[in-house]
Amino acid sequence: MRIASKKKNNKSALWLFAKKSFFSFLCFCLLSQFASAQNIFFSQYYYPTPVFSNPAWVAVRQELFTGLHTRSQQISVGQGINTQNFQLALPLLDDYGRRAGGLGIGVLNEQAGKGGLLQSNAVIGNLAYNLHFSDYDHLAFGLQGGYFFRRINPGRLTSESQYTINGFDASIPVGEPFEAFRSDFPTINAGLIWYGEDDDNRLLYHLSIAGYYLNRPNTTWFAEVSRIPLMWNVTGEFLLYEKENWSFYPTARYLRQTQKANINIGSLARYQIDRENSLSAGLWYKNSSTLILSFDFAYKNYFFAASYDFAFANRNVLGQTNSAFEISLVWRKPIEKNSRKSLKNPSKPYQVPQKESKPVVKEKEQDSILVTRNENKVRTDTLQKPELGESNRIEERGAMKVIIREPLEVTAPKRKLVLSNAEKLLLKPIFTNQEDAFELNAEQIYRIAQILFRNPDIKLKIVLYYSRKEDLAFLGSQADDFRDKLLLQGVEPKQLKRQNIFRPKEKTRIEWVILR
Repeated sequence: MRIASKKKNNKSALWLFAKKSFFSFLCFCLLSQFASAQNIFFSQYYYPTPVFSNPAWVAVRQELFTGLHTRSQQISVGQGINTQNFQLALPLLDDYGRRAGGLGIGVLNEQAGKGGLLQSNAVIGNLAYNLHFSDYDHLAFGLQGGYFFRRINPGRLTSESQYTINGFDASIPVGEPFEAFRSDFPTINAGLIWYGEDDDNRLLYHLSIAGYYLNRPNTTWFAEVSRIPLMWNVTGEFLLYEKENWSFYPTARYLRQTQKANINIGSLARYQIDRENSLSAGLWYKNSSTLILSFDFAYKNYFFAASYDFAFANRNVLGQTNSAFEISLVWRKPIEKNSRKSLKNPSKPYQVPQKESKPVVKEKEQDSILVTRNENKVRTDTLQKPELGESNRIEERGAMKVIIREPLEVTAPKRKLVLSNAEKLLLKPIFTNQEDAFELNAEQIYRIAQILFRNPDIKLKIVLYYSRKEDLAFLGSQADDFRDKLLLQGVEPKQLKRQNIFRPKEKTRIEWVILR
């Protein structure tokens, strides 16, 4: 009995060792297959995922940003990776309303394997700072710290302990030490973004680089050390072409970790419906034989994006590919600049250009025979052919008829003013924003000046309608500033006029009145 009992105990020990070895091997395979679980990079890297795309992105946008994002990717038969995240970004403003930096928070949940066997949760935080080289060119750099929690979900596994003479019983515990299969680790990331923008805070170009896992965290479940290699992320974008409501932005991304590289090259086309609403479509090619198609729609403070990764290679035995689908829902609120303080070179007062004095032109002297003028006389047919620019009239002096020659101003006929729909839209009234200030960017000033250049015979009157007398000084200075900026563009002073009109029952606005 003792020998049999000993053999039984030896068998049980070998069986337990074999089971532990099997489960260890299973976890090792999961760790190897889903090692990219902490590599959080999405196909929608151009706008909807700022917190995860680069630690410095939270300092680039002049808006409060909140977003929900989900990605579903199939990696083999019955197995995939599903990722959901929440992002919050808040810019930090200085005394002049410019972005001094930004804060960001991200929360992530990822389930990998069949039925979500491997679960990862993470919380990250971003802190970024802006360095202003000019009013339009900036450098943002940021740091990101996060903490990951990775677990095996025991509810997705079964063991022999759950099988009885009546069959499988899910209420019975698995009886295996899955609590030991856990990996918690911190991450430290950093990034830089060089970018340019216009007066409306619209991004014109950017070039960014970010380094991930700078602390080389250990992610293994076992005694040995297995550290995540450094990863580098380089992205770029610029405004290539713009005409009326259309704009095109070529974009590219380069990811590298150890000897593996991932390259995305494509472009994003945007149609601006009006100031707050737009439609966009993007197409990118990935060097892993994947085509990424994206659509997004912006409506006021809301932004919706959907993309799909069409993988043409790496098919499995069932013909399935490693395709992925992403959806983003964003709510953002632009934070207005403090218009009551100078944003452009605040330390230097703005100097109004001096108007050129008009030369005094003396009237042409009349012929010596003209002594007095009788304006009551009506012009009659002349006795001789007048010269160009002159007209004759006859006066009777007793029995004599005297021909009086006078200068006649010759002017070219006025041509009809023709404005395009875009120019008519440009000259619509401007109303105040939430800061009780008018907004007019450099591009609009330039386009208005071009209208005056093409039509030198017209005048433009800038009329300010104000409803409160105490606001006249502040609002009038803004209207004067618009006129001065047009003068700096090269517009002739004689083509510009200014007027203030008090209307207590009407909305405060600036109207552009064309005079002929």
